[in-house]
Amino acid sequence: MDYALEIVESAPSTQDMVKDLARDGAPEGSAIQALMQTGGRGRHGRVWQSLEGNLFLSLLLRPNVAAKDVGSLALVAGLALHKAIGLDGLALKWPNDLLLHGKKCAGLLLETELKPDGAVDWVVLGLGVNIANAPEEGAAIGGDRDDLRDRFLSIFATHYQDWQSAGFCSMKEDWLARAHDMGAALMVKIGERHVKGIFAGLDDTGNLLLDCDGQKTTIAAGEIYICS
Repeated sequence: MDYALEIVESAPSTQDMVKDLARDGAPEGSAIQALMQTGGRGRHGRVWQSLEGNLFLSLLLRPNVAAKDVGSLALVAGLALHKAIGLDGLALKWPNDLLLHGKKCAGLLLETELKPDGAVDWVVLGLGVNIANAPEEGAAIGGDRDDLRDRFLSIFATHYQDWQSAGFCSMKEDWLARAHDMGAALMVKIGERHVKGIFAGLDDTGNLLLDCDGQKTTIAAGEIYICS
């Protein structure tokens, strides 16, 4: 993939900037990095604390996949980011977080728009990584921000191509090898409902598998909490 990266001093949200590019017909690989971000957000509209010195990056993608398969792209990007960071104590948490010694150090966000016929028009992939600073409940990974960005983009390009040709199942075991402990007790919040179970892996499309008192339950979306 060829990237066209623009670096801006400050932006309310790199996601919103790249979404505007997408709607204007910008090519796949268009990306914006902000050195400062004043209105960053995570999943479900939550505020992402955009502290100075960290990585804030959004990337435009136009994948040739069915709409139902887009969600697993967050797992693909998480795997690429884990490899780019490469620290001991780093773990993937389904579906879009990275933990360093149990504390969140990075998060990913996917936003998608479909064509009138239901095909994927574009996906904007955003990531925020705590490099120099982290909120009190989080962790910072240290290192050089631009080096990490370049490593991620390089690794992601290969994984993205593999995902389009062979699906998430081709990298499922690689993802699980970097996840938090199999068998961990989890609580999943789905709307107003809470489901408790044991982390039992992923299916071939990237859905979470929970063992709920011996019964395997498939979770396609939800907020995940690791129970201590």
